[in-house]
Amino acid sequence: MPLPEIELRNIPKPVRRGARIEADPFAQMARNFAAAADVGMRADPVPNPARAVGLNRVEIRMDDLDLPRWEEEDAPIVRDWPAPKKETVKERKNMLVHQYFEIPPINCDEVKFGVEVEVEGKNLPMAVAGFSLKQDGSLRGESGEYIFNKASTMTESLALLKKLEIAMKDSELDMSFRTSVHVHVNVLEFDKMQLVTFLYLSFLFENALVNFSGENRVGNRFCLRSSDSYYKVDEMEYLIQQEGFRVMDNNKVKYSAINLACLRRLGTIEFRSMRGTISYKVLSKWLSILKKLFDKSRTFKTPLEVVQKLKELGPVAFGVWVFEDDFKDLNYPGFDEDVRQAFSLFINIPYMVE
Repeated sequence: MPLPEIELRNIPKPVRRGARIEADPFAQMARNFAAAADVGMRADPVPNPARAVGLNRVEIRMDDLDLPRWEEEDAPIVRDWPAPKKETVKERKNMLVHQYFEIPPINCDEVKFGVEVEVEGKNLPMAVAGFSLKQDGSLRGESGEYIFNKASTMTESLALLKKLEIAMKDSELDMSFRTSVHVHVNVLEFDKMQLVTFLYLSFLFENALVNFSGENRVGNRFCLRSSDSYYKVDEMEYLIQQEGFRVMDNNKVKYSAINLACLRRLGTIEFRSMRGTISYKVLSKWLSILKKLFDKSRTFKTPLEVVQKLKELGPVAFGVWVFEDDFKDLNYPGFDEDVRQAFSLFINIPYMVE
């Protein structure tokens, strides 16, 4: 029986992600295409289709010369959009992060940190008080990720980091490019305006923060800067403008130097850029820098006030004002130009929140 003629250009692209490939006779392939077209026609409309996961795209795992077979389980997959919230725009504006994401609050006026230290080496301690030890598939050999057991104040965090350094005094550490230190900064008590102000201020100094973190962190694919991927700027604008934080696609923002993916789950902003180290001297300085960034952001009511302060002082003097005595460790040739570039990249952000 001859194959039916199929006008391939009229067939919509499959919307199923990760479709399996199985061996099939060529006669079955024609029926597969017809089924794909039928599935595409029946697909329900997707809210914000440009942001939907997998729309009009298929990721196929090639196994020899196998061909696609559409089955019932291969129905279109779209983002799992949460039930619409009933609060008004005004109510959302005044909601705190923990209310917006329905996360238990910490109720602390002081900044709190959660720190994750990735380590490779030999003779690593199996337990350190105040930390939990987790295996990480991205690390090699004898390795682990030492994670704070709870959100900790600056004083508590410094004590824990000192304890970790002492616990590893007999370990043979091999901090490869795979290792890093991730610091979560608690923003549960911020409202939307405070959150965007903190993010905007952080993005202005993003290049400086990554530069301080180590040479192999600049351009690292696990902690990309906004200047490495302009798409991240577009995503940030979308999240703010479309009230999109609740439906944020974590895979699109997870591997950023300033990571928003933990916001929905933990109510934190994660700074991922620091190189792998257990040095108390380096990590205490890193927390001090992030604490000053956090504290200074709270002195502004809106991101526009940040813009005004930056224009008033200029990039270098503004950096000195924000980081105080820590600025000498952040400053480098090109600091001024990097801040100006970040200001240009995020030029829309201050005007997108009311």
